[in-house]
Amino acid sequence: MMSSSKVPDSGSSLDLLQKIKVGEGKWCATISRIRRWIIWLVSSPNSHFETFVLAMIVLNSVVMACTDYRHVDQDYQPTAEGSERNEFVEKSEILFNVIFIIECFFKIVTYGFLLDKDSYLRRNNWNKMDFIVVAASVMSMFPGMPNVSVLRTIRVLRPLRSISRLPGLRKIIGALIDSMESLMNVILLLVFFLACFSIIGVVFWRGILHSRCRLTPYPVVLFENCRSQSEQCWEMYLTEVISNSSAYRCLEEETNDSSWTQSTSPWYVKGPQDCIWPIDTNDERVCSLGGAGGYVCPSILAEDGKMVDRTCGSNYDDFGNARFINSMEPYGYPRMKSGVFTEGLNWGYTNYDNFWAAFVTTFQVVSMEGWTDVMYQTMDAWVAAPSIVIFITIVIFGGHIVLNLVLAVITESMEKLEEEEKEANNLRTEAESRLSIKDGSIAKPTDQQQIDEPVCKAANILIKSSFFQTFVMVCIFINTIILACDHYGITDEFSAFLEIVNIVLTFIFFLEMCLSMAGLGMKMYLR
Repeated sequence: MMSSSKVPDSGSSLDLLQKIKVGEGKWCATISRIRRWIIWLVSSPNSHFETFVLAMIVLNSVVMACTDYRHVDQDYQPTAEGSERNEFVEKSEILFNVIFIIECFFKIVTYGFLLDKDSYLRRNNWNKMDFIVVAASVMSMFPGMPNVSVLRTIRVLRPLRSISRLPGLRKIIGALIDSMESLMNVILLLVFFLACFSIIGVVFWRGILHSRCRLTPYPVVLFENCRSQSEQCWEMYLTEVISNSSAYRCLEEETNDSSWTQSTSPWYVKGPQDCIWPIDTNDERVCSLGGAGGYVCPSILAEDGKMVDRTCGSNYDDFGNARFINSMEPYGYPRMKSGVFTEGLNWGYTNYDNFWAAFVTTFQVVSMEGWTDVMYQTMDAWVAAPSIVIFITIVIFGGHIVLNLVLAVITESMEKLEEEEKEANNLRTEAESRLSIKDGSIAKPTDQQQIDEPVCKAANILIKSSFFQTFVMVCIFINTIILACDHYGITDEFSAFLEIVNIVLTFIFFLEMCLSMAGLGMKMYLR
């Protein structure tokens, strides 16, 4: 039944029909005539079979888009209970499944299933995707099938099947896939750009985006009989601790002391405390801990007509030690997030406390989605002018130049990538040929006389060796990791270790620079 005969890529119905031999007997003749008709239907442009299938794919996509996700089952999959739209979608799904199963069967009958190189599954990868989608649809129709929700999820791939039936769209996708190798260079440039500015962010801005205006000069203890801000006693508690904060002070030590280190800070020695530092919820701006930033907490007028001084503070001390236990009391979310758990501060995800958080924040800035909010926060907490310069630089080079370079590469690859690569290769070959001929008639550069010296010659051989170049690349990679290890809350021991490694790497890079100058000459090195 399933022929494995080779079918031309053109899919000509005449070529396919000529390969069918009519068997003996009435039954064989009937089967042959049916298969001839199926081959004509699938491969003939006059049958409009592909047009019909494409229309069904589009219609099925529209029907799936009508799913009402307000009615879901325990697996969060849409259910027909209480929803006429979902009931219509489920009933229509049976019809579409039958149509796509018949389409798959007809193509298997036409091309064969697997054995021949031009069979259904081996003609192209799009047919493999079609078969997976159809097989998943058939399996999801059987009652009692486990992981039905996973099988139903595969249905979302159906709109992708239209790609294989639209030559122009298939060409675009193919060009995009072929250009991935060229895009990797641009992507690596973007990642390097993000990594550099992420490290800059960790160096200058770690920990500063946790600072908020507080209603007391220092952290205060919680009352045993009032442990939630949803309780009626909470307003009375705030009034009491604001008016007499010294009586409820969390630690007797000063809030900050310049003589402390990460390991001698009382918040490290005594550990996180069961305390809070009441926040002025009416003021979401990030404040400046040292007073050099753009926003210093002003005094506010209380309900009794008195002026209340506010203090800029953080749930972490200056060295990144947590001041409070990370309990869900009294806010209903982790206590250490109380300073940043607001929509205006992106629920605490926007920060530069470590490399990965800084990388995500920098990527947000590059995408230009809410980048001004991040800039305003750093301006309030740090120094305004340098913050503006850094963020404008990130947006110009990252958001405009680098990302647009990615789009430019993708656009050009759709139509001209292969032709440009061939032309570039030809031009490169011709240029190298002309250069080799030209170099044969030109005297050695003046720097060559210096390179001929024994020491310089040895340095030239060394710096051009693959071992030396690999060693330098490894050192650069290690240096990048070391820089990325700097984070908010770093211990003194780890900071000293990073400093030692930085000194060693600096000496290595200085030695590499001296060897390059000696081996190449000053003029060639500066080039």
